[in-house]
Amino acid sequence: MRSLLKFLLVLLFSVTTFSVSDAQTAATRSTSMQYDALNRLTNIWSPDGFRETFQYDPVGNMILHQRFGPPRISSLSSNVVLIGGDGRVRFIVAHSILPISNILVSATSSNPKIFGTNTVLISGSGTNRAVEVRPLDGAFGKTTIHLVATDGFIGSTNSFTLEIRPEE
Repeated sequence: MRSLLKFLLVLLFSVTTFSVSDAQTAATRSTSMQYDALNRLTNIWSPDGFRETFQYDPVGNMILHQRFGPPRISSLSSNVVLIGGDGRVRFIVAHSILPISNILVSATSSNPKIFGTNTVLISGSGTNRAVEVRPLDGAFGKTTIHLVATDGFIGSTNSFTLEIRPEE
């Protein structure tokens, strides 16, 4: 009985992953597919960041097919901030299906000499967000700020260059 239960659980959450390698670039792209206990396709995760879901009625007819992509971050341009100035850069987050409140956004800096731990913060809610930068005392120079937006399944990134200049 125990082995039968284990077999049924494996069937219920069966995930198959296919990987394709590009001989010229050595890049590998994987697509994962999930099947239910009746061997019906329920989810596909594509290497391009898209996810597809399928639902069936009790007889086995497909009643729902949804395809949605990763959250999107608006385009960002390079910025210059004077030490002591407003280090806030506004951006917009969007998603094709999920409520925007489900989207988590994080930010990091490529230059720890300008920004230490917890000095690059995300503020705002809904679609309107901002990244707030607080350089370390006396720090200036250029850095790249990397933003990541995720819905818990898939994510997207965007980045911009930020220059901190001393007051003139």
